[in-house]
Amino acid sequence: MKKLLFLILIATLVLIGWNLIDSSDYNGFVVGVKESSLIITTPTSDPMKDDPDYEIFLTEDTEIEGKSDISSFRAGDEVRVWIEDKDETKKIARKIIIDVYGNQPSSEGEH
Repeated sequence: MKKLLFLILIATLVLIGWNLIDSSDYNGFVVGVKESSLIITTPTSDPMKDDPDYEIFLTEDTEIEGKSDISSFRAGDEVRVWIEDKDETKKIARKIIIDVYGNQPSSEGEH
């Protein structure tokens, strides 16, 4: 019984630790889609400040998880983005993960 509790405790700590280690450079929501880039906003914790917007460029090498290509992105998609070179002013995505639970349905057309 003690071994089982110990294993459950270890598994829980590993899962918690894994979620705390989110090394993405940007977490936010898609607010615009262009031909070769996404405009994302990253919510701030300060209600008095506007949420900053970032233009993230995609290349042939950008790894996308959760969507097939840039044309399938929609406003409201929640994304995590890893940038190739953080020192560059042009932000080129190395990897983008779409969190499916973050895509809020639009209220347009609903009555």
